[in-house]
Amino acid sequence: MLGLEAKGQLIVLDEGLARPGIGVKLVGSHASCSTFVYVNTAEGMAVLTGDTVQMYGNVEHDYMLHINEDEGQCRRALEIARADADLLMPGHDPLVFQSHPRGIGGRRA
Repeated sequence: MLGLEAKGQLIVLDEGLARPGIGVKLVGSHASCSTFVYVNTAEGMAVLTGDTVQMYGNVEHDYMLHINEDEGQCRRALEIARADADLLMPGHDPLVFQSHPRGIGGRRA
């Protein structure tokens, strides 16, 4: 991996901008390394939640993920998702494809 980082093909960070318009935030919860990915799109800020927020219902009904390392981090991750996302992209919800059937449009930051 270090060779990829040296060549500029891999960016390693806990939080911040990876590239203009693309950022990450370490949220923990499901696993200590769980991260949200932020993408600035024409429709607003898309937050890709991976395994931390698996379904829209997790955020809509404050349902914590049943497999998590830290309950406090899980609650905080749900708050972050609600606060930061114009477009929430849960990691395992098939409704993502119904909510965004044509995908989401990107824009240059």
